[in-house]
Amino acid sequence: MAGVSVLRLWAWSSGLALAAALAAVIVLGRDGKILGYSAMVLGCAVGLWWAGFGRRH
Repeated sequence: MAGVSVLRLWAWSSGLALAAALAAVIVLGRDGKILGYSAMVLGCAVGLWWAGFGRRH
């Protein structure tokens, strides 16, 4: 991940975390449930993995 810009890492991780949070609000009906926060953490981790290791230039 050293060769990847911080902006790219931030964009992928925050974008997927936001998508997970919105999906959790839609599915669960409200914010603040542990399942929603777990989805955000998973989305952030997947975003960092994808930006750092998944896509090669």
